[in-house]
Amino acid sequence: MIGYQSYKYMPDFYASVFVSLRSHLALTAFPSKTMEIMAFGKPIIALTSEKSDLADIIKKAKCCFVIAHCNIDMLHEITIKCLNNEFDIVGMGHNGL
Repeated sequence: MIGYQSYKYMPDFYASVFVSLRSHLALTAFPSKTMEIMAFGKPIIALTSEKSDLADIIKKAKCCFVIAHCNIDMLHEITIKCLNNEFDIVGMGHNGL
């Protein structure tokens, strides 16, 4: 995990990530960081409710994996599959543009 970073470094940071992990508890909000990550063409692993606005929007864009907050096993499985190139994560990232 990386703590607070100045906005001037964000383009380099987003360009260097493989996939972004977003944790979001609210059901009726869409975090601005999620839009920034999508704009950089990066896929998202979202730890949020299937019923949230965030899950709805990013699933429609086909740029993400949505995992319930308490499902650590699924998070582990998805992470391993991403690292083993079992998903077209480049294509998923482009879907978010």
